[in-house]
Amino acid sequence: MVLSSDEPSPPQEPSTARGKLSGYLPKNNSSHQNLMHRLLCALLLLQSLASTTSSSVWQPTFPLDQVPHAQQQPPPASSPPPAPSVNSRYNETTALYLAHVTSISYCQEQHIIHWNCQPCAFVPSLEGVKVVEDAKDNFQGLVGYSQLYDALVVAFRGSMDVTNWLDNLTFLKRRAYAQYPGVKVHQGFYWAYRSVATQVLDTLHKLRKEHPHASLMVTGHSLGGAVAAICAFELEYIEKIPVDALYTFGNPRVGNTNFSGRLRNASMEVYRVTHFQDAVPHLPPTWTGFEHTSEEIFYDEFSSSYRTCSQTDGEDPTCSNICSPFSCTSIVDHLTYLNITMSHLIC
Repeated sequence: MVLSSDEPSPPQEPSTARGKLSGYLPKNNSSHQNLMHRLLCALLLLQSLASTTSSSVWQPTFPLDQVPHAQQQPPPASSPPPAPSVNSRYNETTALYLAHVTSISYCQEQHIIHWNCQPCAFVPSLEGVKVVEDAKDNFQGLVGYSQLYDALVVAFRGSMDVTNWLDNLTFLKRRAYAQYPGVKVHQGFYWAYRSVATQVLDTLHKLRKEHPHASLMVTGHSLGGAVAAICAFELEYIEKIPVDALYTFGNPRVGNTNFSGRLRNASMEVYRVTHFQDAVPHLPPTWTGFEHTSEEIFYDEFSSSYRTCSQTDGEDPTCSNICSPFSCTSIVDHLTYLNITMSHLIC
């Protein structure tokens, strides 16, 4: 079932962008419903078995985005994907940097502000870093300036509790933008961004005054990757703030064909990184009207090699879509990107 609702916004024109981070281096319907019902039940069962933990106490079971790296087991072996396409501008160095920053976004505010968390050791501190959060729904991100890249960075963490995760699994769409009437996005992801949008914009306006020539990169993991996509869309098309790059890790489908097309046709670089048998990129299912945007970057089981997928089709059947929903059900793969653990337990 797909629902939608309208919420007008004042019309504005899309901005022009530059893509200046290229190669950037530091400075039948019932059967479908039954299939997805069984998959979602399995995922919810995993969630229901999890228990909330703090970053200082180890327990044997974990919420979906909270498995510590030491407890992860390698998924079943498979052949490595084909070599990367020579036509792609994907830069693994940039992806690795943004994956580290996204991992940091899982940590507590005081550790981010003082840059003394465990994953903080892997990248230089962000200047003027601000934690943006919605305490009610336990959603969080960060905004700061990277001197290393001369770039403003916006990063969002993934799900931290049952409420967050259920947002990933509901199949509601809303028509959010009156000036783009064909664009529809996931209702839960839309409101997750709305809960922190003012904080993001206020911090960006401040940092843009201090660093007027800086690039802008947006990133996130899981639910945070979906929110990052909506954030980049709104910054580029609604706020007229040019976005140079959008890198997401293991995000679910965010919107319909018109939404994914708008992102694909924007001049920002868009890379949707997926990992082997990660379950989350297969949700919500395409038969509900959702579609991924391109370009997908598909990593093998141990993140030792990757394939750049179609630059025009976000649902490339030779990449993460090569496996069925029943075979691509790995939570371990979802929590590890470029061999970086996405969890507050490593903070």
